[in-house]
Amino acid sequence: MKLPFFPPAAPAAAAATFPSPTRLPAGPLLAIDWNETSVSLLHVLSTAGPMEFGARLHLPWPEELKLPLHAAQAGTWLKTELRRHGLPLLPAVVCAPRRRGLLKLLEIPPAAPELLADLVRSQAEHRSGAEVGSVRIDFLPLPLPPPPAHGSATAATTAVDENPLRPVLAVVLSNVIVQQIRSVLEGAGITPLAMGIGELALPCLADNDERLVLDILANTAKVELTLSRRGYPLASQSLSSENLERDAPTWLATAERIRQALPASMASAAIDEVRIWGPRGAEAAERLRTTATIGVSVIPTAHENDLRSIAYLTSMRSAPLLLDFLHPRQAADPAVVRRQRIRRGALWAAASLAPLGVWFGMEQADLDSRLARLREEVRDRRQYVERGQDLVAASTFVDDWEAARPDWGQELGTLLPLLPRGETGYLTRLQLEQREGESPSIQVSGLARSADEIAGLNTRLVRDHSRYELQPRAIEPNPLDPEYEVRFQTDLTVRPPAAAATEEPSPDRAAGGAP
Repeated sequence: MKLPFFPPAAPAAAAATFPSPTRLPAGPLLAIDWNETSVSLLHVLSTAGPMEFGARLHLPWPEELKLPLHAAQAGTWLKTELRRHGLPLLPAVVCAPRRRGLLKLLEIPPAAPELLADLVRSQAEHRSGAEVGSVRIDFLPLPLPPPPAHGSATAATTAVDENPLRPVLAVVLSNVIVQQIRSVLEGAGITPLAMGIGELALPCLADNDERLVLDILANTAKVELTLSRRGYPLASQSLSSENLERDAPTWLATAERIRQALPASMASAAIDEVRIWGPRGAEAAERLRTTATIGVSVIPTAHENDLRSIAYLTSMRSAPLLLDFLHPRQAADPAVVRRQRIRRGALWAAASLAPLGVWFGMEQADLDSRLARLREEVRDRRQYVERGQDLVAASTFVDDWEAARPDWGQELGTLLPLLPRGETGYLTRLQLEQREGESPSIQVSGLARSADEIAGLNTRLVRDHSRYELQPRAIEPNPLDPEYEVRFQTDLTVRPPAAAATEEPSPDRAAGGAP
C-alpha cells in the first residue's frame, strides 16, 4: 500500500470545501505530541516535497510539573531540556491528547458557507453540554455517501433530495487544555502554528476511496479505532491494549457497534478493510486475523512512535481534512459579505451612475466604520458592567447582613437590668438567637420567689421597653428549692426599631402566664 509520508497528499474532494487559514510551512519546525504525562518532540527538517526528519526527543513531565501544569515553570523547564539535547526552538505543530477531544457527528440542513460555522457550533455546544465560550470547536464537512451502484444519475439525485441533511464531524476541545499548551510552549519560546488530534488524521497517511475503512493505531497501552471514508474520519474510540491476546478479538465487534451508531446514510455500508499502524501493529494483526472475515493489513512505517504527529502534518497539506483548534473554521463576517455584495452592485452601476456609486460607497464605508465603533463601545461597556456585577452582589449581601444583625452587647445592656436579681430570683439560662429570615430572639429561663415577681418582670419588659414582643410561657412550681418556689421561661422577640416606636404595649399580654 502506498504511504504518502513524503509526497504531498492530494486534497480529498468534499461535498463543500471550507478552506482553513493554516498552511504547512516549508521550513524547519517541531512536531509535538502532547500528553498529560509526557511530551514528544520531532525535529522536522523540511516539508517541501518529501518530509525530512531529524532528532526525536521524548520527555516525561517532572513529578512537580504533572498536569495541571504551571505554565511558567513548565515552559522554562522545556526550554532548558531542548537546549540540553540540542533541539532548536522552532515554530511547532501540536497534537493534543485524544481523550480530551469530544467527537460529534452531526447532520445539518444545507447552509451557505458564511452560515455553516455558526450552525455547526450551536449544535455542537448543545450536544456536548458545554458552556458557550468554554470550548474550541472545529469541524469537517464530510462527503455525501456514494449513490447506490444500480441507480442512475436521476435516481441518485432523488435519493440525495430525499435526505437533504449534510454530515459534519464536529470536534470539541476544552479551552483549558488549548490555553495550557499554548502558555507552556510560549513560555519555552516556541510559537504554536496549529493544534489538532493526530489519531483523526491517520487516514491521511494511506490511499483512500469510497470504501469504509477501519484504521487501528496500536500503541503500547491503548489502541485507537477510527472509521473513515475518502480520508475523512467518521468516528473514533480509544480502547485498552495491555493484553492483545484478550483484547484484539473484540476490536471488530466494537468497530461494528460504532458503525451502526452512524447516521443511516453512512451505516448502510459495511467495513471493507482494516489497516493496523503503530509499534504493536504486527502483533495486533496476528491476533486480529484469527477472527476477522475481512482483509487485515499492517502498515510498516519508519517512525512508529511519531505517527500521530506525522499524520497531523500530512493533514495540513489538504485544507478539507485539516482540524485546527488554534484557527478553527469561522463563519464569514456578515459585514464583509454585505460589503462585497454592495461593491459588486456598485461596479455594475458604475458605467451609468458613477457619481452615485462613489457617494454610496463612501456613505456605506462611513456607516460601517461607525457601526464597528459602536459595537466596540457596547462590548467594552458590557464587559465593564459584567466585571462589576459580582462586586455589587457581594457588597449588597454584606450590607443586608450587617443591617439585619443585632448588636447583642447593646441588647444585653438594656435587658439585664430588667431581669430578676438578688434575692428575688436568678437566671438559669439565657439564649440569644437569630435565624435567617426571622427577627432576633432571646430566651430567658430562671427561678423566682413567687409568681408575682414573674408578672412584674413581664410588665416591665413590655410597658417600659416596647422593643420586645413578649411570649411568656406557663409558670411552673419548683419543688427542688423551697426559697425559690417557681420556675419560669420567657421568649422575647426583638422588634425592628420602627415597629418598637409605633406599636403601643398591651398590659394584658404583659401580665401573661399563670401559676
